[in-house]
Amino acid sequence: MLDPGTFMNRTTAVAVFGILFIACSGATRALAQIAPPATTPPSAGQTPLVAPAGAKAPSLPFPDGAKIAFVDFQFIARESAIGRAGNKAMQALTNKKTAELEIMNKQLQSLQEKQAPGGAPMSDVDRGQNAREIDKLTTAIAVASKDAQQEVDEKSIELMKDFMARVTPSITAFAKEKGLDAVFMQDSTQNSPAAFVKPGLDISAEIVARLDAKK
Repeated sequence: MLDPGTFMNRTTAVAVFGILFIACSGATRALAQIAPPATTPPSAGQTPLVAPAGAKAPSLPFPDGAKIAFVDFQFIARESAIGRAGNKAMQALTNKKTAELEIMNKQLQSLQEKQAPGGAPMSDVDRGQNAREIDKLTTAIAVASKDAQQEVDEKSIELMKDFMARVTPSITAFAKEKGLDAVFMQDSTQNSPAAFVKPGLDISAEIVARLDAKK
């Protein structure tokens, strides 16, 4: 029997939807939510680059004269209206496909119980017919699982493209306004690669505010 878990656990990395659909490949293929790895608290004198998962980034003024900034796409996907809408859409599709597979698996389980030793007595003809139905349904579940995964992947890619099409202009506009040389991406679920980050260089909260203001 093909368990919906086979479909649900085909997870790798993403998270821009998935759990944040933004993590790209993972939210894309992740139908089950994955707990983010534990982060190491910053050492004394070190400023966290981005707020930990589930927390709001502090609203700090962007430093005068700064030429670089950092942005956390996972934070934006989690906190912005468009990100939450994308996550909701992915969850709804995941739930729908999982429910469909669960129904098929219950039907398969019922057929297998009839065929198992100790089940209700059946004639050889009925037993043969039942076996053929098991084979047919097993194949159907395999096909349905593959199709469901493909549909989820395609939906994730669609949402990701829409998300980036809306987020990128806001980041670009901010960079031009401040005369920045570069804006670096940062993953809030990972330790900061920088030994020290000046408060305010993380512009994720500002980008969320700009996106939500466009609604």
